[in-house]
Amino acid sequence: MLAPKAPPKLGGNWFSLIAVHLGGVLLWLGIFLRAAQLVLHGAAYGLWFASMLPLAYEVWQIVRTGFAEIAGTKFEPPVLDSPPVN
Repeated sequence: MLAPKAPPKLGGNWFSLIAVHLGGVLLWLGIFLRAAQLVLHGAAYGLWFASMLPLAYEVWQIVRTGFAEIAGTKFEPPVLDSPPVN
């Protein structure tokens, strides 16, 4: 829709995969360990939220690029490499 000629870009990363699975483990531990349920469930939801951040950033870059092309301007997403050290 925003970039019909571009190849699909969305994909996972290791951080998201590990955070989602670890969040699931913490949720189940919270079910069985009633004394620490609030902390474990809170940590699980925090990990799930954190696992979505890279995806949200990637989607934002795609939307931003697509809207820039619709408006007729060229948008180059920032490169996340570290700057050279002098």
